[in-house]
Amino acid sequence: MPEPIIATKISAPPLRAGLVARPRLLTLLDEAAAHDLALVAAPAGFGKSTLVGAWLRARGQPAAWLSIDQNDNDPVRFLTYLVRALQPLIPDAGASVLAALGLPQPAEVRVHVGQLINELSAAPGPVTLILDDWHLIDDDQVTLTLQTLVEYQPPQLRLIIITREDPALPLARLRGRGRLGEVRAADLRFTASEAAEFLRQNTRRPLADAKVAALEGRTEGWIAGLHLAALAMRDATDADAFIEAFTGSHRYVLDYLLEEVFARQPGEIQAFLLDTSWLERMSGDLCDAALGRTGSAALLEQVEAAGLFLTPLDDGRQWYRYHRLFAEALQARQRRLHPGRAADIHRRAAAWFEAAGWLVEAMEHAGRSGDTAFWVSRLEQHNLGILGQGELGLVARWLAALPEAALRQSPRLCLDQAWLLYLNRQIDRIDAWLDAAEVHFAAVGDRKEALLGEVLALRSLLERGDPELALQLGQAAATAAAAGNVMVRGLIQMALANSYRDLGQLGQAFDAFEAAIPLHWEAGNMLGAFMAAADIVLLAQPLGRLDRAEVLCRELLARARQSGLDRTPAAGAAYLGLAALRLERGEWEAAGATLRQAFERAARSGFRSDFRSDAVARLVEARLEWLVHGASTGETLPGFASAPKDLSTASPTILRWLAHLFVERGQLEQAVPLLQRLEAAAGPAFQPQHLAWRLVRVYHQTMTGITRRDPAALLRAEAEAASLIELAEGLRWAGYLSEVLALRALSAFTRRALPLALADLERALALAERDGQVLLFVGKGRPMAELLAEALRQGIRSASFARLVLDRFPGPPARPQPVSQTGLVEPLSEREIEVLRLMADGLTYEAIAKRLFVSLNTVRYHVKGLYGKLGAGSRAEAIARGRELHIV
Repeated sequence: MPEPIIATKISAPPLRAGLVARPRLLTLLDEAAAHDLALVAAPAGFGKSTLVGAWLRARGQPAAWLSIDQNDNDPVRFLTYLVRALQPLIPDAGASVLAALGLPQPAEVRVHVGQLINELSAAPGPVTLILDDWHLIDDDQVTLTLQTLVEYQPPQLRLIIITREDPALPLARLRGRGRLGEVRAADLRFTASEAAEFLRQNTRRPLADAKVAALEGRTEGWIAGLHLAALAMRDATDADAFIEAFTGSHRYVLDYLLEEVFARQPGEIQAFLLDTSWLERMSGDLCDAALGRTGSAALLEQVEAAGLFLTPLDDGRQWYRYHRLFAEALQARQRRLHPGRAADIHRRAAAWFEAAGWLVEAMEHAGRSGDTAFWVSRLEQHNLGILGQGELGLVARWLAALPEAALRQSPRLCLDQAWLLYLNRQIDRIDAWLDAAEVHFAAVGDRKEALLGEVLALRSLLERGDPELALQLGQAAATAAAAGNVMVRGLIQMALANSYRDLGQLGQAFDAFEAAIPLHWEAGNMLGAFMAAADIVLLAQPLGRLDRAEVLCRELLARARQSGLDRTPAAGAAYLGLAALRLERGEWEAAGATLRQAFERAARSGFRSDFRSDAVARLVEARLEWLVHGASTGETLPGFASAPKDLSTASPTILRWLAHLFVERGQLEQAVPLLQRLEAAAGPAFQPQHLAWRLVRVYHQTMTGITRRDPAALLRAEAEAASLIELAEGLRWAGYLSEVLALRALSAFTRRALPLALADLERALALAERDGQVLLFVGKGRPMAELLAEALRQGIRSASFARLVLDRFPGPPARPQPVSQTGLVEPLSEREIEVLRLMADGLTYEAIAKRLFVSLNTVRYHVKGLYGKLGAGSRAEAIARGRELHIV
C-alpha cells in the first residue's frame, strides 16, 4: 500500500487568536505577490508563515500550501506533495506527474516539472502556490524543480517562497527583470507600536512606552524573542528590572528566556516538554506511546493554552508541532539532564509510526535513536517494500546514513542497495553488493534460501547478454526461494519471464508474468503487479491471447478500484495495456479514451535504460493518430525516433517497433537501417525469438514490392514468409501466424495470384477472429482493404469478420495523395485540408475536435488559417472554394 498523504503538510497552518494587526505588511505582501515570485525571507522567529497565512485570510485568497520538511529532499516525495497541494485548486493538475512518479524508474526531474508546467498553463485562472520552510531543501534535484518552475513559470502561477535563507535562484536577474517581490527581516520586524500592542496582549500588564521601546530595541523587533520575553514577563515581579536585564544576541536571549519560561512550569509539564521535543509532529496517542504514559492529549491542550510554542497542525487540534527553536532548546537541556532518554523515545515513536503505517516517519525515528542495530532491523523489514513504492531517494539516504560496516554486515541491506542501484541503472556497481550479501549468508540462518533466491533473481535480470544463463539463474532462484516471502517470489517470476521472453519462449513468459501478478499484489508491490500486466499485453498479440490479457488487466484494475488504488501512478501501466489491446481490436475511440487515462497516471516517463515505457505509450499514440487520421507529421512518432543518437543504446524491441511503424507509415527507407541493425544483432543462427523482427522484414519487403510494382521482391517476401509460417505454426504463435499469412496473401494478391491470396487470407482471418485482432489488417492500408473487398466478392468463408475489419478502416486507409493548390498564395497544410474535408462532410467543430483528438481551440485555429488562405468569410464559402480547387 502507498504511504498516506499527510494532510497537514498541504494546508495552511491555522492562525492563532489575537494576532497583532499589521496592515502595512499586508500591503507590502500585496505588492510582492503581484510579481511572478514573492520571497518572504528572514531568520527563524520573524513571523513569516504567520504573515502569509494572515494575508491569505485577509484577502480571501485561495492558495496551495506546502509545508516543507527534511523528507522532501527526495524528488519523488517532493513532487508528489507539490501536486497534491495544487489539486484542491486545480483537480486535474499534475495527474500525469503522479502517474509517472509511480513507475520503477521515473524520468529526470526536469521532465516531470515540464509536464506540470504544461498542465498549470491550462489553468482557467490565477493559482497561488506557497512553499513554506524552503531552507530545509538541500537536494540538487529538488532544487532543480524550483529552478525549472521559476524559469518557465506559466502566467497563471503566483509563487510565494517562505524561507530562512535565499533559495538557489538567480535573484539578481529576476529582480532586474521585475519578476521578484521581496519581504525581508527588516520589513517583518515589529515597529514600536506593533511591539507595544503585542506586549499588551501577551504580558497582561501595562508597560511604559520607554520600556516597550527598550525591549523592542533589544530584540530588534524579533517576534520570537518578544514572544519569549512576554511569556517570561508574565510572572516577573519587577518588569523594569527584567527588561533592563534582557540583552544579548539571539542565542543568549533564547537561552535566558528558556530558563525563565521553562523553570516556571510545573514539573509534569517540564518533563512532558523535554520528552516531546524529539517529536517533529505529535498527537496524544503518539505521545502516550513514545513516552510510555497516558493523558498526553490533555497535556497538549494545556501546553497550547499556555502559549508554549506549540502550533496546531489541523483545525481539529489532533496534531501539533513545536517551534523549532524551542524544540532545539528543549533537546539541548534534555541531553544534559537525561542523556539516554531520547533513544528510548525515538524507538517507541518508530514502533508507533510503524504500526500506524507511517513507514517514513518510523524509519526516521529509528535512525535518530542512535541504536544502529535497531535501525538496521527496521530497514531490513521495510526497505524493499518502500522501494516498491518508488521512494528511491529516501532509501538511498537511509542507507548512506548507516555506518558502512553495519550496512555490509546485513545481507538484506546489501540486497536493498543492489536493488536501488538496479532501479537507478547503475549496473556496474551491483556485483560488489551482491558479493557482500553472500559473504554474510551464514549469519541469517533459515533466511539464507530466500536471500539467495533474491541474489540469483537479480543476477538473472542483469544477465541480458546470455538468456540461457539468465534462465538458469532464474530457475535456481525459484528453487532457492521456494518458501521465501512473496515479494521475492514475485521478483523471481519477473526475472524468469524476462528470460523466457529473451529466449523466444513467449508462452512461458506470458505464464510467468501472470504468476507474478498475485505475488506482487499480496506483497504490496503494486508497481510490479501493474508492470507485469503491461508486459503480458505486449506478449498477447503474437500469441493470439488478447482475451486473456484483457481479463487480467480488467481484474487487476477492478481490484485496484476496490482498494482505492486505480488512480495511482502505477495503474497507468494497466490502462496503457488496455489502450494497446483496444487498438489491436480496432476500437479507435475507446483506445484513445483509455490512452488518455493512462497518460493521466503514467504519462511518458520512460525507462532511462531503453525508453521502453515511453515507447509503448508513444507507439500506441502514433499508430492511433496515423491509422485513424492519416497524420504525416513527425510529432506523434516516439520521441527518440527523430534523434538517431538516442537510438545508439536502444534495445532490439525498440528498433523493431520503430521499423514496423515506419513501414506502416510508408516511410520504407527509414526502416532499412533499423532492419540492418536487427539482422546484425541476431547473427547467422536463427532462433525463435528472431521471428518477430523477421516478420517486420517480410512486411517491409512486401510493401516495397507493392510500392515499386516489383514481382521479384514480392516472391522473395513470400519465400521468407513461408519459413516464418512454418515456424509460427510449430510454436503455436497464433498472432504472428495470422499476420504473416496476411502479408503473404497481400503479396500474392498484388501479383494477381488470387487463389493463393484468398487461401492465406481465409486462414489469417479465421485465426484473427478468435481474438478480435483487427489492427494487423487495417495497418496494411489500402491494399489490404482492396484484398478484403475482393475476398467478399469471391464469397470468402470468414465474410462476417472480413466485413467487420473493413468497417474499421477509418476513412482513407492509405495516405491521401497530394492535392493541387494552384491559385493559392499560401498552400493549405495537411491538417487544414483534413479539417476542411471534415467540414465538407458536415461535422461540427466539436465533432472535428473529437475525431482528430485535438482541442476545440485547435480546430478553430486551423479554420481561421484556412479561411484566410482561401479568402473565405464563411464555412460555405470555404467548402465551395475547396471544391473549386478539387481539395474536397
